[in-house]
Amino acid sequence: MAESRVRRGYLLMADISGYTAFLVGNELEHGQGIIEDLTRCMLAELGPPMKLVKLEGDAAFCCAPDGAFQSAERVLETIERCYCAFSEHKADMQRATTCTCAACANISGLDLKFLAHHGSFVMHAVGGVEDLAGPDVILIHRLLKNTVPERTGCHAYAYLTSAVLDRVGRPLSLQSHSETYESFGEVTGGVEDLAPVLAEMRAARRVFVTPGEATVAADIHVAAPVSVAWECWVNPAFSVQWLPGLTGWKDHPNARGRVGIGAEGHCAHGKGGSIQKYLDFRPFDYLTTESKPTKRTIISNPPAIVTAQFEPQGDGTTVIHFRAEGDRWRATAAVRRAPSHGPDVSTPVPRSRPEAGSAPRRTPSRPCGIGRRSQRTTAYSKLRQNRREQDAVKRDFVPRRSRTVRPAGG
Repeated sequence: MAESRVRRGYLLMADISGYTAFLVGNELEHGQGIIEDLTRCMLAELGPPMKLVKLEGDAAFCCAPDGAFQSAERVLETIERCYCAFSEHKADMQRATTCTCAACANISGLDLKFLAHHGSFVMHAVGGVEDLAGPDVILIHRLLKNTVPERTGCHAYAYLTSAVLDRVGRPLSLQSHSETYESFGEVTGGVEDLAPVLAEMRAARRVFVTPGEATVAADIHVAAPVSVAWECWVNPAFSVQWLPGLTGWKDHPNARGRVGIGAEGHCAHGKGGSIQKYLDFRPFDYLTTESKPTKRTIISNPPAIVTAQFEPQGDGTTVIHFRAEGDRWRATAAVRRAPSHGPDVSTPVPRSRPEAGSAPRRTPSRPCGIGRRSQRTTAYSKLRQNRREQDAVKRDFVPRRSRTVRPAGG
């Protein structure tokens, strides 16, 4: 038997509600097939860094070690993504079936609930089967029996204990809830009703810059799994560390207190800055923002619609497909300066040249005849500063080799 040691991390239970009544009241052959199909869909969304410990009838027991999610908000995003995929797959099954049996007619009675906790556990193997043990493992199973539906009216929900919420870093707009269990006492936490999350996802307009629509594009190779790459992109603490020229970033959450559709990020780039408004937000898949500069300078970020699509690789790394649609000259310069990893950046469009026979452009003459020395000094200082900024932009158009980005601590 492998050596057992105490670890800390996230514990997650995904439970199909209505499972028993569905199997008892319907044809077993069709009923079990439907459950297996929905379970496969659920497990596909609970992939790395979540690890399936075991299936327990109608529930999937998963865990993730500390460090897999830099913020517990990513756990809630994983839950929301899983629930939306489960619900959409269930709706597709209902629309596609032509069977008139009771099982196929009652698919709508199945739903999903989630319980999440953070604590200690021991991972051990007995008879070749790996399992977890410890008081926190017992608690996450006790949480399956709760009073959330009766006290909140939510039937599809996520119940996160305070141990999880304390690791988010900011308050979330969740409904407070507590349960009391023998040997554990009162367990406090928050409940999110998943029905509005599904409705918002279905109503949200997809905003996605395709390769054909992109003015410029770049592929960013990150030596980390998709959950870490996503965290490095949306977490200001990491963005400031790896995005060249970014000196500050402050999030302004949406009405739900979350980073997502409707939220804004205020970025500082030296003397300039920009506002990033989230137009579409599909965790671990892609996000789309509208970028507008707050102060226009020669090196400021351009107005653009930007999509960052995350593609996990088989070797545990991630490729981020960066696409921007906007002003061609400025957007190209910005991509070269930003997460620039070179070879896939499209060739910048040259400045337009005067047509043959047309009058040549004239450069405005410099101001002359300035009477006082201080005015001349100020004018020449500004001119030198502008030239330095122009040189910085030109340097960004020098082709670079591709390089791999490693997030801090990775």
